[in-house]
Amino acid sequence: MIVLVIGGSGSGKSEWAEKRTIELSGNDRKLYFATMQNDGEEAVSRIARHREMRKDKGFQTVEVPFGLKAQLKSVGDSDTILLEDLSNLAANLRFWKNMTEEEVNRKITEEISAAAKCSGNLVIVSNDIFRDGTEYDAETARYISLLGRLNIELVGLANEVVEIVAGIPVFYKKS
Repeated sequence: MIVLVIGGSGSGKSEWAEKRTIELSGNDRKLYFATMQNDGEEAVSRIARHREMRKDKGFQTVEVPFGLKAQLKSVGDSDTILLEDLSNLAANLRFWKNMTEEEVNRKITEEISAAAKCSGNLVIVSNDIFRDGTEYDAETARYISLLGRLNIELVGLANEVVEIVAGIPVFYKKS
C-alpha cells in the first residue's frame, strides 16, 4: 500500500501521516525515513520537533537525506516506511547534489517504487507549496515544478491520496 499525504506548512500532515503509519503497521516494524538535511538552526529545530512528535511511538529512524536505495536492503516485506518528506529529498538532491530536475525525478521515482516493492506499506509526506501566489526566481520555480511532477507521478502509484487541510484529511483517492 502506498499512501501520499500532501499538505501545507503547519497543516498537521506529519501527525496524520504518523497515525496512518502506525495504523497500517499493526505490530510490525515502523521505519521513519528522515530526509531533512541538518544545515542550520532552523533545521535543527524542525528535526527536534519531529523527533519529539514520534517519541514513544515505536519508530526506528533512518537518515536518508540523499536517497533511499542504500537503506532498502534492511527493509522487510512487513515493514511500514514513513518517508518524511518528499520535498526535502527533492531539494537535497537538486541543490546539495546538483542533480538536474530530470535526474532527481528519475531517482526519486525509481527509489520510491523499489521501497514500495520491498515493504509492506509506504507513507509519503509531501508539501503543498503551489498555491501561495508568490512569483519566485527561475531556480525556485523549476524546483516547485519538479515537486509538482513528482506529486503527479506518485498520485498514479498511490493507493491513497490525502490532503491535510487544517488537520482535516480530505481524500482524493482511497483504497
